Amino acid sequence: MRPPLAKQATNAYLAGDDQSPPMTEAEILALNAWLAEAGLQAMSEEAIIRGFAERFVASGAPLAGGRVLVDTLHPPYEGRAFRWRRGENEIVVNEYGPSSDGEAQERWRSTPFYRLQASGESHLVQRLDDDTDAQNPFLGLMRGDGLTQAVALVDRFGKHGGIGPADCLYSAWASDAADGFRDADIEALRRLSPVLALALKAAGKARAKVAKLNEKRGSENLPVTSFYLGLHIGRVFYGNIGSRERLDFTVIGPAVNEVSRIASMCRAVDQPLLMSSAFVDGLIHRRQEFLSVGRFALRGVAAPQELFTVDPAVWPIPPA
Repeated sequence: MRPPLAKQATNAYLAGDDQSPPMTEAEILALNAWLAEAGLQAMSEEAIIRGFAERFVASGAPLAGGRVLVDTLHPPYEGRAFRWRRGENEIVVNEYGPSSDGEAQERWRSTPFYRLQASGESHLVQRLDDDTDAQNPFLGLMRGDGLTQAVALVDRFGKHGGIGPADCLYSAWASDAADGFRDADIEALRRLSPVLALALKAAGKARAKVAKLNEKRGSENLPVTSFYLGLHIGRVFYGNIGSRERLDFTVIGPAVNEVSRIASMCRAVDQPLLMSSAFVDGLIHRRQEFLSVGRFALRGVAAPQELFTVDPAVWPIPPA
């Protein structure tokens, strides 16, 4: 199926211009659903990056190149860098070593990712011109490929959610259109960057690991444990919250309260995993794989909410 998609993506770009419509809400949801499936199927990093980029181009966006940095747990290397170009069949993969000192540190500090890490921002948009080469050599390399504008993104993980030394995923996407990306293209990139399905995959893997640990501890007559998980989607306020005497990096907001209430319902309905209808709607093309467990009044939430769990015939979950 990949060659027709690649052809479709190239044709969509060549046929489009600044007047081509931006990515629709349905296209964003469809691409989110594909990313969900790709993550659940444990596709390779190269296949996921290629599939994402080609589908983004197929929507009519002037995406021409991209670079993604992923940290690893490989001792001699700090991570892997992936370079995608529209029209090329293969993704170039390079492994890089530690960037904590010497020339490697200087190169790292010349990237937009270092600036995002230092500032705490989530993205930056950079026009690629003569000034870029001196100010940002990393993006200057992209300009050398004939690209005109770049969007650099950082997706931060939780405190203990990183892979290797990094606690985030870095990516940069570039356009070769004369005027670069439209605002709608940039917003679509920002919305698509997080992958909702990874949460479901992590949930299944985490429960399997707990079951394995409990089996080992049970054989040694040691206490065992279990956990419940609630999944929801919504806007939150996050950052360092509190006073000088007690400051916590945390999240607050109605969505946080709602997901907490959802998780607390797991014991009542005897389900290890519950999801809100808003979360399931984000995976519209896989909705048949989820089962409704009913509508419930959640404390602190205005209206009753329909909750879902996974179909055990499709997503087997070890018992708690």
